[in-house]
Amino acid sequence: MSLPTVKGVGTFYKEYGDRNNRHVLFIHGLGASLLAWRDIPDALSKYLHTIAVDLIGFGASEKPESADYTIKGLSSSLWTSSSKE
Repeated sequence: MSLPTVKGVGTFYKEYGDRNNRHVLFIHGLGASLLAWRDIPDALSKYLHTIAVDLIGFGASEKPESADYTIKGLSSSLWTSSSKE
C-alpha cells in the first residue's frame, strides 16, 4: 500500500465529503487507530469535509523505530501534515 508521507513516514488516513466544506480532523487516542471513530466522519461528510488519520506508529500508518512517539512528536506530525494546504 502506498501512503502519503509526513516527515518521511507513510501516514494512513480516510477522507470524506467535499473539500470546499469546513474541515474537521479526527484524531484517535494513544493505542488506538482511526477505527475509533467508526462511522462518524462519513456521517458528517454531508455537511463537512472530514479526515480521520492514523497517527504515526498506529493503525495502518508506518511504525518506524526512530519516530518520536511522544505527545509532542505526534502532534508535530499532525501540524506538519495539516499545514501543507
